[in-house]
This record gives sequence, C-alpha cells and structure tokens, in this order.
Amino acid sequence: MQKLDFQISKTSRLFEVGTVNQYTKYHWLCLHGYGQLGQYFINPFEALDLPNHYFLAPEGLHRFYLNGTYGRVGASWMTKEERLTDISDNIKYLESVYQQFLIDNLAQSKLVVFAFSQGAATLMRWLERTSAQPKVLFIWAGSFPEDVSYPNLKEQLKNTHVIYALGDEDEYATTENQQKQETLLAKLSENVTRVSFKGKHKIYPDVLSRIIFDEF
Repeated sequence: MQKLDFQISKTSRLFEVGTVNQYTKYHWLCLHGYGQLGQYFINPFEALDLPNHYFLAPEGLHRFYLNGTYGRVGASWMTKEERLTDISDNIKYLESVYQQFLIDNLAQSKLVVFAFSQGAATLMRWLERTSAQPKVLFIWAGSFPEDVSYPNLKEQLKNTHVIYALGDEDEYATTENQQKQETLLAKLSENVTRVSFKGKHKIYPDVLSRIIFDEF
C-alpha cells in the first residue's frame, strides 16, 4: 500500500462578535478547545458587550459527533492521525485568517490572541511561524507544545503580556502536567500574569470579564 497526499481547498467557518470601526481598540483572534464549535465557544465573549473589542473565532477543520453517530457535534484542531500534516494546515489556515481579517486593522488597534484548552498548542505553533506580534497572549487552561522554539518565541513576544488562567478544579490539570506547563511558560516570557479562579475546565464569563477589565 502507498499513501498519497492530495491538497484541496476547504471552506472554513469563522464567528465574530463586534464590529470593526474607528473606535475598535483591540482585535482578538480566539481559538476554541477540543470538541467545541465556534458559535458556542464565542458566547462568553458576546456576553461581555465590549464596544471597542472585536472578537474573531475560526473553527477547527475537523468536525465529528461527540457521542456515537448522532447528536451533538464538536470540532477539533488535530488528532494523532496525520499530526504533522494537520499542524501545517492549521498554521496556513490561521495565517490566512490573520492576513485577510486582522492585519490591515492593526495600525490603529492592538492584537490579542486567546486560546482555550487544545487551541493553545495550535496558537503557539502559529505564533512561531507568523510575523504577528500580539499585545496580549491569553492562554486559558491550555498546554504549551514542546515542539516549538521557545528562545525564538521569547524574542518575538518580548513586548507581549502573557496571561495564563487556570481553574483550581480543572480536571486536566494534574500536578505533573502543571509543573511541565510552568517550565515551558518560564521559557516563553518573564512578563506573565497568572490567574487562578474557582472552577473547572471551562470559560467563565464573569472571570473573563474581570481579567479583561483589569488588563484593558
């Protein structure tokens, strides 16, 4: 048997909250976690009702049934199958989104990049390959990938404020995993704000609102 790789074009979905105008101060690129859909993932941002913030959430290119063969549908960025191909495709995908929807507006506003859970690794891999220099890198309950160059990223993000938020009841945050994340986070930046809140592996609008109020 021989495997053949064949490139095609594919239609993706993006969801936005807010409008871009002369009052927009912050453009957000927001990546969801495993098993989420963009229109539901972006709901906490819609609840914030921030007129000078624009939120854009591209959806992962893999959609699937969450339980069996019927019912709720989720999306993901990648699996272990064809992992390197998916990483490459995601980097190209996010760069296209950045170039088409965001970069032209950043002369008068700031870029904020946000990732929840599985989206964090995808975001970091894109950041390593792009010229984007966000004002804020916001990771919520996500893991940092080991297959990026942290010295290069640290230089690229030297003017970026990093926010790392994690619930104290997060079911995925084992002691071993958190030690690993802290090690990688220390390699990434010295300008880090760590936010701990009471909660599980999910985004809480009230916590998100408080962080944004303090930061912006």
